[in-house]
Amino acid sequence: MSEKIVKAGVFGGLIILIIAALFVPDWLKEKDKKKAMEMVFQGQPVVLEFTSPSCGVCKDMKPLVDKLKTEYKGRVNFVVVSTDSPEGAALMEEYPVEYVPSFYLLLDRETHFDHFEGPATEPVFRGLLDNMLKKSGAS
Repeated sequence: MSEKIVKAGVFGGLIILIIAALFVPDWLKEKDKKKAMEMVFQGQPVVLEFTSPSCGVCKDMKPLVDKLKTEYKGRVNFVVVSTDSPEGAALMEEYPVEYVPSFYLLLDRETHFDHFEGPATEPVFRGLLDNMLKKSGAS
């Protein structure tokens, strides 16, 4: 009998969590969005990489992204955004993501330079970064 009570309690708790997730107050969403924006924009162009822990293509792209992050350090701010985090959910309201990995290249908060989804070759990715830096005047 106690086993049935425990199962019912876990099931009931799961329902409560689902209901709570559906009714997150707007002020909390705005707080997550503000925190996410503060993390991203630090006075230089930005690459937002939307990723997920279960994404195989994201894992395949990681060595290239890490290499470019090192090479462009101080000129481009690379930010990895987990689609599973509250900050990621807040950023996805402003930058729609249909597929991961998804990359947004931003000159500043108001100016989107480019966007692509899925894998990219090094020459293509590097070309986008170089063109973004030229446009920003920071090449």
